[in-house]
Amino acid sequence: APIISVSCDDAGEDDALAALKAGAQDHICVAAGTQQLLVRALRYAIERHALVGLAQERLDRLEESEASFRAVAHGADGLVVLVEGEVAFCNPAAENLLETGPGGLAGGGLPFPVPGDEVVERSVPRRGSPPRVLEVRSATTDWHGLPAVLVTLRDVTQRRQLAERMRKTQALSLVGRLAGGVAHDFNNVLTSMLGNLDLLAEDLAETPAAPTVAAVIEGAERAARLTQRLLAFGQRQV
Repeated sequence: APIISVSCDDAGEDDALAALKAGAQDHICVAAGTQQLLVRALRYAIERHALVGLAQERLDRLEESEASFRAVAHGADGLVVLVEGEVAFCNPAAENLLETGPGGLAGGGLPFPVPGDEVVERSVPRRGSPPRVLEVRSATTDWHGLPAVLVTLRDVTQRRQLAERMRKTQALSLVGRLAGGVAHDFNNVLTSMLGNLDLLAEDLAETPAAPTVAAVIEGAERAARLTQRLLAFGQRQV
């Protein structure tokens, strides 16, 4: 609450200065003043107190806004402000993602077209490494009263690598299931063939056709071993 110091007699300026230094809004000597003076002092004290509170509130908001801006500007995502196609602001994260170095983007443009409302991915080269994949978003804004475009850059290289690895794993799993199914059906056919070949070998044991039947049996057994490998691959066995 605003405070006014009141003395009953004119004690000089020392009392007034002491009161003001202690935080009072004003100091009044009753002996030297009237009721109207006290009322006016009270009104001014309340108004000054309200103005000081409003100024402090605005200052707090400004500090919070600046803190939020600093947090965003120094975050992991790259931020670039374009005014008439030229870079008016970029945070360190954008310079790191584009490998331009401090101030490397100032006054120039981005190395790729800026998208509209859609989210796109852009590939940017890296020194000594595969290209980096950036997720790029844009939104209209204003920069010191000028129409501008805010571009957000996010590194999704690792996410894309994981997605590609997952795709290959799924493809390999599909091939494994296909190979296992084919090998299972083929193994059933070979089992029937080998059974009939064994019977045929007994009937032709003492004939010139016996070596031929033995060769066919050996080939069928090799095919059976191959199907066992395919089954192991389909079931992810060693």
